[in-house]
Parts: sequence; C-alpha cells; structure tokens
Amino acid sequence: MQRLVRSIMTQVVNKAKYIQVEERVEWNASKLQQLRELNNITRKRAPHRKPPREKIEETSPIGVLQSFEIPKLLETHKLEIEELLGENFNKDNNEITIKDVENPVRDIINDAGVLDAFNSRIVKNVKILEMSAKGDGLAIIRAPSFATILECQEAANEREMIREADVEKKEDEKKDEKKDEKKDEEKKEGEEGSTTTEKKFQKRNIRKRPYRRTVEESKMPKIQIATVPFAFPGDVVNIRVYHTNKFYVDAEILKFVEMSDLRKGGDVKCAYFGICSGCQYQPVEYEKQLEIKREVVEAAYEHFCKDEVNWKGKVQNTVASPLQYGYRTKLTPHYDVPRSGSEGLGIPRLGFGWKGKGAWLKEEENVSEEWRGMRERSIRPYFGDVLDIEDCVIGTQSVRDGLIVEREKLEKSWKNGERSKKGSTILLREDFGKGCVTDPQAIITEVVDTGLGQTVKFEFVANEFFQNNRSILPKVISFVSEKLGNIKWLVDAYCGSGLFTVAIASTGSVEKVIGVEISERAVGFAKKNAELNGLTEDKCSFVWGKAEKLFEKMDFPGNETGVILDPPRKGCDELFLNQLSEFEPSKIVYVSCNVHSQARDVKFFINKTINGNKYEIETITGFDFFPQTHHVESVVVLQKKD
Repeated sequence: MQRLVRSIMTQVVNKAKYIQVEERVEWNASKLQQLRELNNITRKRAPHRKPPREKIEETSPIGVLQSFEIPKLLETHKLEIEELLGENFNKDNNEITIKDVENPVRDIINDAGVLDAFNSRIVKNVKILEMSAKGDGLAIIRAPSFATILECQEAANEREMIREADVEKKEDEKKDEKKDEKKDEEKKEGEEGSTTTEKKFQKRNIRKRPYRRTVEESKMPKIQIATVPFAFPGDVVNIRVYHTNKFYVDAEILKFVEMSDLRKGGDVKCAYFGICSGCQYQPVEYEKQLEIKREVVEAAYEHFCKDEVNWKGKVQNTVASPLQYGYRTKLTPHYDVPRSGSEGLGIPRLGFGWKGKGAWLKEEENVSEEWRGMRERSIRPYFGDVLDIEDCVIGTQSVRDGLIVEREKLEKSWKNGERSKKGSTILLREDFGKGCVTDPQAIITEVVDTGLGQTVKFEFVANEFFQNNRSILPKVISFVSEKLGNIKWLVDAYCGSGLFTVAIASTGSVEKVIGVEISERAVGFAKKNAELNGLTEDKCSFVWGKAEKLFEKMDFPGNETGVILDPPRKGCDELFLNQLSEFEPSKIVYVSCNVHSQARDVKFFINKTINGNKYEIETITGFDFFPQTHHVESVVVLQKKD
C-alpha cells in the first residue's frame, strides 16, 4: 500500500508519538514440553546446523518481499528508522539496505539463547507502515540488543546445565535402585577394557560443555522488518515475534493500540477472521479493497518493469466482483495426522491454515456468543496448525453445505475407527444445478454467461483447474473480447478446458479459434465443450502440446490474429515468448493470476524478443476474482505501435 495510506500514516505519526517498547517473554519449560508433546515434535537438534539453501522464485510472495518491498520500505521510511535507532543512527551514512536487516539465522537455529533473544519478544506500539502483496502489514522494529542476546545466552546455558544435571541425577538414582545391574555393567566394563569408560567420560563432557556460541555484535542487525497478518497501514499494535527468517520476522497481533482509518466501513462476516489464513481484507470497505489491489498491480510493474517499459499511467481501476461473499465454487479443506499415528488424539481439525493465532480477538467487544463458540472450537486441542472451520462465508451455499456433510462424515468414521494414517485434502466443488461434489474424478458441469449475449456450457474433471468465481466471468470474457478488436483468427494459449476459446468462438466474431493446452485430458474436455455448444472443428479446434511449439504450425498471418495468454502462476517460458514475437500477432491479451510473473514476462517480451519493440502496453487491468483476499488477477493488453 502506498498512496492510499501515505496520508493516513503521516497523520498517525504526527498525532501519536508512540515509543516502541520491547519485552522478553520468559522461557517456560513445562509449557514448551506440553506444546512439544501435543504436536509430537520432540526431537534432538543436530549441532551446528546450516540454514537450508533456499531457491526463492523472484515472482513468489517471498521473492517480491525480499527483492522489492523491503528495500522500498527502508528507503521510504528513513525518518521512522532514525526515530527507532536514536543516537545509534549513522547520519553520515544514512543509506539503509536489506543487508542491514539480515538476521543471524545460523546462530538462531544453533543456539537456544540467541533463539530466545530473537523469537521470544513482545514489542509494543509498533506502527504498521505498508502492506505486502501477500496482504500482511509491514513494520520496522528494533532488533534485540547485543546485551540482550548475551543475557539470553547465559540463561540458556544455565538452563541447559540444570537440565543435564537433572538427567544425570535421575540416571544415578536409577543405578542405585538396580545395584545388581550395576555390578554386571562394572564387570562387563572390566572385560572390555578402558574403551567404554572413555566413551562414558566423553559423553559426560559433551553434556557439560557450554551451550553458548560465540556471536559477533557486528553481524547483528539493529532493526528488523516484521510481517504482521491482519494489520493495515495506520494501525498501531502490540506484537509477539515468534519466528525469524533471513530478512524478516513473523509476528502476531496481541493488541490494537490504535486502529487504521482503513478499517472504517468494513463488514467482517466471518467468525474466523484474524485466525484463518483464507481472507485478509474483510475489515476494509470493498471500494478500498479494489484500490489496494490496483496498487498491488502498479507495484508489480514498478518492480519488474521499472523505467524500461512504458507502463506508467496504464494501470486501470480494479474491476469489482458482483459477489463479495458466497462466490467460491470450490473449496479444499484439509486435516493433518501426525506421523506417529492418531492414538490418543481426538477428531482432526478440518479446515484451513491457522494464521496469526488471534490473541487480540479475545479483547473484541460486541461479539456474539455463536462466534466466540466457533472460535473456541476451531482451536480445540489436536495436532498441527489446521484451523477447524465449521463454515466458510466466501463459498457458495452448495460448497458450504458440502463442508457440513464432510465434517459429519469425518467425525463418524473417526469414532468408528476408520482413520487415515496420513492427513487428507477434501475437494468440495459445486456442480451447476446439482449441488456439491467431492469425488476428484467426477465430471462437473458449469454454465457461464459470456457477457456477450450467449450462455455457454462446460464440462471438466472436478480436480482440474476452472475459474472459481462465475459471477465475474461475464466481465472478464467481454473485456478480453473487446480488447482483441477486429481479428480474423484467435489463438488461445494455455486454454485449459476451453473457457475463452469456446466463449469467444460462440459469438461468431472470428473465423476460427485455436486452443492449445499441455494437458491431454483438458484438451479432450475442451473438444467436448466445443461440441456441447454447437461449434464445429472448422470454427473451434484444439491442439495438445506445449505452447512453445504452437506457432510452428500456424498457416495464417499474424497481423490478422489475436492471441490470448492465460498461463499458470509461474508465467510463460522465454522460448514461447520468443516464438510469439516471431509470429507477430496484431493484439496480445495476457491474463494472469500472478501479476508479478506477468510483469516480468511483459518486460522480457518488449525488451528481449526480436519484434518486442514493435509493441506497447495499451492497458493493465486488475479483476477481483477473490474478494476479501489479497489475490488479484491482471489482464494486460499489448498492441502494435502505429
């Protein structure tokens, strides 16, 4: 979030001079042990572990956070950083880079004291400054001081020594109780020589060695970036830091000190908001949600295209979904089962990811008893981090009813001893006019209004991809058709089961549409969908194979052809973009569920392909397929220059 909240943040900073306060969370051995037993994760930590080598995709949420959002946050909010650091702020060299917020992950995973210093903290009066594309609030907080780290190391060392002394004491008591066994052991030691004695001595020395690692003050950050779910720019919150990553820390809200103006006008309709990972924007008025998503699209092009592509001024307002709740025709709740088995455990929690923990929700006023009861049941004791969900208000009524049925089936089978050895994901998919289907291989029927005066029918396999918000499809299809303009032929790359191919061919506005898809099964259904809607092969045909090979077989001219691209989240391959450029179509409409990979591809196409410089961006438009969430789909139109 940028322009929409910049003015709000200025008011908050000027009005409330909150001072960030940090508190350490006391280490509680019994509580930690209970937690480990509950989650069945008791294990010895290997000494001197190395942090895993992460290959982060640049267009993934973490890739965008590290390469773009954190550097921009540090550049934009130097005043807040100076305020936090005080006399420790170097005015002669006030350039703050991402290296200045790099955390000592290796020390953290190998030393309980450093771990406590970084991950057992409560930080009060934290100002939320921006939002990430993932929908989390971003804040700058003080890092633990070096003195705090040393203090925590000493406490951890003492704790470890006490624990090991207690282990040895229990072992000695056990030996005293079994004198006969001890005599046998001594006799055996005498027969084997000194080797066993030396090993025992080494073992005891290992136990008594100091736990503390030597850490360097120069390698410790002075500030950190905190990601805070369910927080918005303008919020001032108390947070608990619970996990440290290389360039940022994960935190949860404990209390709101002051709430953002962005929350005014919102309508939270779900009892699980604040703990469920599904939705992020429910407290925000819908028009503001659309503006936030427009800024996400704009930021993606600012990052990946910079000034190398003429995109500025081309980003349009986000197109609203006719339905803001009750729109999802597909849900996939799941449950987990520990590797050790389900012995002694109750019925699994069936639902979605548990995020944020929701400590602040306990202080909410005017919350119905029904909601409080649903929240309490959602986190009932069980293994794992799945939240128990009784209802999902963004689902259609059919899949909501299906969720109730599947919960009852799971409870019944679990009590009858019919238990899965592993976790499971349950598919809930609406079959048009028939209700909810749970068989992943079932054939689903969907009826779509094209927005062009026709209604088309589709069939596809339940677990195959198909758009999950039918209410917005008329707007998307008619928009794509309008932007293609007057063309004779249309190529639909990554066509799936033929949504755009069949919808546009049914209008008769083009002589022929060719769809291409890598999934042989999807191509089979696409051909069937064309037949269901009365389209002959001379008007609508499909090719099974990679999109990269598509243009090798085209026998019509590119200057009378339009191309639709609707690739998966990873975007298009460079080989395909090069062939697309060589084909030189008159219009390209690129539909994407990941605006970051889309922006990257547009930059490559225009700047790196043989004919790319002949094209320019006409418009970039976001479509809100998933209201209440951070997701936004983007459609960019590339046209040939005059």
